[in-house]
Amino acid sequence: MKKQSETVILPTDAKRINFDVFGGEIEIKRAAAFSIDSVEGDFRIERKSSQINVTRQKKPVIVGTKAKITMFVPEGLVPDINIKAKYSNVDIDAGTYGAVYVEISGGRMTAKDATAESFSLKGDDTGAELAGVTVKKGVFASLSDGGILLSGGRVPRVDLSVKGGNIGVWESDFDSMELYSSKGNIQTTLKGREEDYTFRLSAKDGLVNREDTSLGSKVIKAHASHGNVYMDFSYMRGKEKKKNDDDVAKNLGRQVGA
Repeated sequence: MKKQSETVILPTDAKRINFDVFGGEIEIKRAAAFSIDSVEGDFRIERKSSQINVTRQKKPVIVGTKAKITMFVPEGLVPDINIKAKYSNVDIDAGTYGAVYVEISGGRMTAKDATAESFSLKGDDTGAELAGVTVKKGVFASLSDGGILLSGGRVPRVDLSVKGGNIGVWESDFDSMELYSSKGNIQTTLKGREEDYTFRLSAKDGLVNREDTSLGSKVIKAHASHGNVYMDFSYMRGKEKKKNDDDVAKNLGRQVGA
């Protein structure tokens, strides 16, 4: 079944939605009815058992020109989302989902105010941003080249690995976090205070700004092979933050193991 520039109503018993797209814009949004809209380009949409499959494998004449498809998912459906995309962008805007898996090469991925059982990302030459997401199990990401930013939301477990790029975590609520960058910086702004956290931080060829501690129940492990590791706190404002910055400049610009 293939439609262009037309709304397609989908069956409400779908438990899994699969995308396999080359050169397309993929949008997934919360809505009252389960449907696909604004289908522009050579997408193929088909139902197989309890799954909805969306494919587009036709290469664009000019790389970088993208067809677009928008899927609207009702709040009570809670399907698993499986996306494989090349030279494509993926946007997940709100909604409630099961396990979300995104594999993307040569594009970007954003998720905003979405709720999911788990969120897994694998990418190459990819930029990723997750803002205000609520995930029951955790966020797991492995990028070859690119960067990732996690901001706000509630994620019990965070496991982010980037071979060539930066990692940022801003005021997210979590229980444990492991961050690894082979060639890039790791920077966080944390909620709460120092006594809430246990730190295990290292940089093979870079700088860290905080000593290891074993104080709180929230555990952070972070390592940068060729980059810096910096842990800041959101409560550090005004004079207190300035003093901390001065201390960092004077004392904490050190190389671990030096």
